[in-house]
Amino acid sequence: MMLIAKGVTFDWREVDPFAGDVPEHPMGRVPVLEHDGQRIWETSAIGLHIDLAFDGPPLTPSDAAGQVRTAQLISATDAYFYVPLVRRTYAHAVFRPAAGAAAILDMLEGLMPVEGFFNGAAPGRADCHLAPMLACFAEVPGADAMIAARPKLQGWLDRIRRTTPFERTAHR
Repeated sequence: MMLIAKGVTFDWREVDPFAGDVPEHPMGRVPVLEHDGQRIWETSAIGLHIDLAFDGPPLTPSDAAGQVRTAQLISATDAYFYVPLVRRTYAHAVFRPAAGAAAILDMLEGLMPVEGFFNGAAPGRADCHLAPMLACFAEVPGADAMIAARPKLQGWLDRIRRTTPFERTAHR
């Protein structure tokens, strides 16, 4: 999503990280970005590289408070949201209930902007970082009602789903 938001042309290679066969990443995971002879892994590092290395609209606000909010949401996404929303719920929806998701969704509701995105009028790093995980979670039976019960979160998800970066990368 971040490459599209920056207007960057790129090649996409689909891999199955659950098969454990991603030789470009030392732990066999995704995503991995190869650019200018560098192999960059970990979503937050890739997002920072994209924001700094490519022309196009900034994906991080220029003010200190906006940069801190971006870093906070990305850190919280990695530390608290990914495992329960994607690994425990989305990837194993048939086998496990949505344990712990309500508290996480409440936390997200408190972080969500009332309108626009974390970077203002256009999606930024924090939006692009969170969107795929929340979209995965939203596909789990019953998750739509959990999200709908949080109006700021639902509004943000509705807005991000209508963006070109989201539309071009969803369900690949």
